[in-house]
Amino acid sequence: MLVGIQEAAELFRHGEVVAFPTETVYGLGADATNSSAVKKIYSLKGRPSENPLIVHVANPSNIEKWAVFSPKSRVREQLHRLESLWPGPLTVVLPNCQGFCREVTAGRPSAGFRIPDHEIALQLLEQTGVPIAAPSANKSNYVSATSVQHVIDCFGLDLPILDGGCSPIGIESTIVALHEDRAPELLRPGFVGVAEIQAALGDEVVVRENIRLHGETPDSPGQYKRHYSPRTPIKLFQKSTQNWGDLPGRVGVITFSLGVTFAHFPSSVSVVHETLSHCGDIHEAGKNLYTVLRK
Repeated sequence: MLVGIQEAAELFRHGEVVAFPTETVYGLGADATNSSAVKKIYSLKGRPSENPLIVHVANPSNIEKWAVFSPKSRVREQLHRLESLWPGPLTVVLPNCQGFCREVTAGRPSAGFRIPDHEIALQLLEQTGVPIAAPSANKSNYVSATSVQHVIDCFGLDLPILDGGCSPIGIESTIVALHEDRAPELLRPGFVGVAEIQAALGDEVVVRENIRLHGETPDSPGQYKRHYSPRTPIKLFQKSTQNWGDLPGRVGVITFSLGVTFAHFPSSVSVVHETLSHCGDIHEAGKNLYTVLRK
């Protein structure tokens, strides 16, 4: 069911789950201090309990209440530098936090914070008055939701949904972890590039593969080997002319831009073609990616 901002805020305060829009993807949110509310998120999504959630707040001053900083904290200084990228598609994991229920952090002392760059989301966070823990509003391992219809397709009409239109970015936030004793670390690539983060920090960001198997506790969302997965098997090809191997009778082909031909396909194969961006724009492609993967 569709709800307004005031009703959504009231539902949050009463321990309910609400789907809400952000500039990246739709989130499935609950009060980050309410254990029973956050458990509903995991139950609805079928999400592994060891996979932590991102905490959404309205402004940087909200973080001071929940983060624990040591005297002359390097992390606090780096956080202030990264505030230039907020509101925006950046999540910052701080090493020591307090006040959140265990389900939000998966029992770890760290927590990830984000300030979304979406007017409706910010109004909702301001009116709610509590930090909102939220993963993407889809079933676990499936493709993220970037529209109200995507949320309904996953959860039906009974879930309260705050409609904010289609997500203008359409892919997840970048996640970076800050540490007192070592360089910042990229935990999940996303819309904000490493170079942009390094420029804001004035420091190097360590980039390494952070893939986790199910059953292992990840440092942040988006680290499991199987994630953001459509139900149809997908193969990635660098060139349209390379050997496609054995193909079923009907295939879907997703290309970044126009200009790809399929003359080399066997005549027995029916090809359904989707283009992420007709003009070859990387941002348009990102916005359309999850919608195309759901077709």
